Amino acid sequence: MMNKIQSYEPLAASFQPDECNRELLSTNDCKRICTDRASSLKLIASSLFFILVLTLTTTMAYAQEKIFIYPSTEKVTIEGFDTEVPFIEYYKANPDSVNGSAILICPGGGYGHLAVQHEGADIAKFYNQYGFDAFVLHYRLNNGAQEGHRYPAQHNDATRAKHLSK
Repeated sequence: MMNKIQSYEPLAASFQPDECNRELLSTNDCKRICTDRASSLKLIASSLFFILVLTLTTTMAYAQEKIFIYPSTEKVTIEGFDTEVPFIEYYKANPDSVNGSAILICPGGGYGHLAVQHEGADIAKFYNQYGFDAFVLHYRLNNGAQEGHRYPAQHNDATRAKHLSK
């Protein structure tokens, strides 16, 4: 006859004493429960690691470089309005299909905001597939109260970005 558990001492690090009814389960049953739990935890940990690596790899495939279009000494921001200076994001072309051409993308938004995801990054990734290097411009903005930047600020940002991307 199998030995019944005589105390509530844990059989493994993940074993909780209240999970094993000492009248109903044998020592071997409790050890099996502990082993199964440890295997499950290892499977979960390895799955999470795989997901993390996959996420980092996918993100790195579309990693971009942030290039400021004005020198840090040039004052192009409005105090209390701008959160950052104008810049371009560089999306490198797919190495398998590089064609040596580049495109400058100026996302819309009515000068009040930038539609950088669906009119910027998504478009850049599309062109990357066909061998184009892509630059997404983050230009200066205005608001409804006209407290921000006005013409020709956005034009100057685009012109400067065009010269940098050549």
